[in-house]
Amino acid sequence: MTTPFSASVLIVEDNIYDVELLRRVLPAGYRVHFAKDGGEAIEFIFRRGRYTHRPNDLGLVLLDLDLPLLRGDEVLKIVRAHPELQELALVVFSEIESEDLARHCTGLGANGYLTKPVGSEAYGQVVRETIESWLPRPARN
Repeated sequence: MTTPFSASVLIVEDNIYDVELLRRVLPAGYRVHFAKDGGEAIEFIFRRGRYTHRPNDLGLVLLDLDLPLLRGDEVLKIVRAHPELQELALVVFSEIESEDLARHCTGLGANGYLTKPVGSEAYGQVVRETIESWLPRPARN
């Protein structure tokens, strides 16, 4: 478990335009990392490969559902199969607004399911609010 103000965020998003938007609008002070597909997300979460030496400070994963190599729901299954990661917050972001899909994801262990809003400003705002609701605010220097 992380101590207050120490948790980082992993955003798993394959759309380069969304990644660039989020880099510009995310709240200051949070350590934010990006993964471009489900395979890279697994390596990051489990601290494998090039992520072996990253700090063990992950507190929130924002997970796109439709990813290359390994879909978001598959990432959920893998992560939730490990008891030591049960407290890791996993929130699914999808362009698909579907109660059935939301139930499917929460049934796999997602802590939430959010539909990506149309428009870059709205999308950035939802991501900011989600991060701020799951993680404590960073300490100001």
